[in-house]
Amino acid sequence: MKSGKIGIVVSGGPAPGINTVIWSAVLEASNRGVVTVGFLNGFRGASSLEPNSWTFLNPQSVAEIEAKGGSILGTSRFNPFHHNETKEAFIRTLQVHDVNKLIVIGGEGSAYLSHQVSQQYPNIQVVHVPKTIDNDLILPNDHPSFGFETARAVGTKVLKTL
Repeated sequence: MKSGKIGIVVSGGPAPGINTVIWSAVLEASNRGVVTVGFLNGFRGASSLEPNSWTFLNPQSVAEIEAKGGSILGTSRFNPFHHNETKEAFIRTLQVHDVNKLIVIGGEGSAYLSHQVSQQYPNIQVVHVPKTIDNDLILPNDHPSFGFETARAVGTKVLKTL
């Protein structure tokens, strides 16, 4: 793996399983000796140099989040590529934090945004983790995203109690 850090961004609405993805990514990065930066409040935090817009993530800081709902990083529907100024701020933030690998957890909009980043900035390796409660992403072999599956399982369980 090239030097640099991994950045994690959660985009779009909430869905069950986000913290599990964050937990898994941080543990794997740590096992490989790679530092992980979590951007708070989605791409809004990833487009800001404010000290409260990011946090270092390590196995100790994520030790108890695996089964917790929500996102320890927060989320937003902010798209930095809508304006050149915010797009430049996003890229500058990644550079300042030495992030050259980006994990984006999100739905349809962030899948497109992840693609834009990878096409326009080939020096940034981007992985999009599909997360949507709407099941509106076309995935290989018709696999549903993890947010949808969890919501369906919980909904089914609740309905069976009625």
